[in-house]
Amino acid sequence: MVLAGCNSSLIKRQDVPSEPVAAAPIEARGRPVSATSVSRSPVAKPVASERPEPVAAPVGDTWQRLRHQFRLTAVDNADVRRELQWYRDHPRYLRDVSQRARPFLHFIVNELEQRKLPGELALLPILESGFRTDTQSPYGAAGMWQFMGGTGSKFGLEINRTYDGRMDVTRSTGAALNYLGALQERFDGDWLMAIAAYNAGWGNLEKALAQQRRLGRSTDFWALPVTRETRSLVARMVALSLVFKTPERYGLTLEALPDQPYFEAVELRQPTDLKRFRAALGAPADTFAQLNAAYRTGHTGRSRARILVPIDYLDNARALAAKGIGHAPPPVQLATAPASRASGGKHPAAAYKVRSGDSMWTIARSHDLTVAQLAAANGLSARANLRIGQQLRIPSRTGTARQLAQQAERTVRYKVRSGDSLWTISRQFKVSVQQLVAWNGLDRKRQLQPGQELLVRRPS
Repeated sequence: MVLAGCNSSLIKRQDVPSEPVAAAPIEARGRPVSATSVSRSPVAKPVASERPEPVAAPVGDTWQRLRHQFRLTAVDNADVRRELQWYRDHPRYLRDVSQRARPFLHFIVNELEQRKLPGELALLPILESGFRTDTQSPYGAAGMWQFMGGTGSKFGLEINRTYDGRMDVTRSTGAALNYLGALQERFDGDWLMAIAAYNAGWGNLEKALAQQRRLGRSTDFWALPVTRETRSLVARMVALSLVFKTPERYGLTLEALPDQPYFEAVELRQPTDLKRFRAALGAPADTFAQLNAAYRTGHTGRSRARILVPIDYLDNARALAAKGIGHAPPPVQLATAPASRASGGKHPAAAYKVRSGDSMWTIARSHDLTVAQLAAANGLSARANLRIGQQLRIPSRTGTARQLAQQAERTVRYKVRSGDSLWTISRQFKVSVQQLVAWNGLDRKRQLQPGQELLVRRPS
């Protein structure tokens, strides 16, 4: 199911009579733009069991404006209560992620409002990426909305050696909302189903629905035989909507966020080194990098490009662009594969696609490496189980010693506490669940035990 990811082929399922959902997840339907033409037959609309509490009209604060767009109905079950308790117990996580959301929130709220989509969708990047645009998962998903490559291309995101549209703030947001809108159409206006399908793939959700119908069982999302990961993600989404609707109840204080754009686009007419441009601009390095993570090499790599700059620096950025500040020809390494940039040595790293029968040992031996060197270069355990088609970085032999030393410096021991899960720990350290499993040789079906020690490698 995980490998299904964000499926790109939105083929309409056959209209099969289904029993009505007991509690619809949404009060009003949006008008999404789907990637494919979807013909539909009339379907009975589910009836909401509980309407949202009225929200005060926005008064110039983006957080309040966002709450005004909330549409999800209240859901009270054991899964949601468990996630709510976790958020109560981890106020620092909520503070950190809401702070990272600030540069992007006004833009996303505008996009949702224009499409008449529920405001809760603005919280989905919290679960997908922690509101980081430069995030890449072990399965190949990338960007704030965690698009798979095929799905991103299907929804108009350009991906090449120098630029990845999945990491482009504005373009990926438009694509994600189009995709979510198409999924909502596919699942008869049910937003919880749409969010589940965004995570697990619509094909897997279709199979779960078909199985329930064959057995004469409920087709409500909470009754579906889906993975624990998908069920938990939907429960977290519902819990987050409750937290951000009344943050004070959960110990969260949201600093007022002016209801105005945080960034604007600036056109560059020449190939530009973004590091030099940013230095001349004087904008904060991390913010500038997050706004322009789509340029994978730190260079626009083309004669004309569009970058995003904080609005406080807009006039200066336009002046620098007119003067050609940062102008530089694309570096030679742009012609090499993206994996080469992380080798750490003088020679670029190679990319290797795992084939049937491969193991860490056989791959390391065939490239004259140790298993430890191969594992360190890829952030894996020496005993990691590989997937067919998985991409591995084969480091240059000159760079492996330094890589191993850096890995050791970033490795910490974490003692599991009551209420912890792989997901909560992964969010705390900004790593993936798959990485935690690989580093510690865990069985994902087994619960973590309080006092258990885990090895965690902090991102570099």
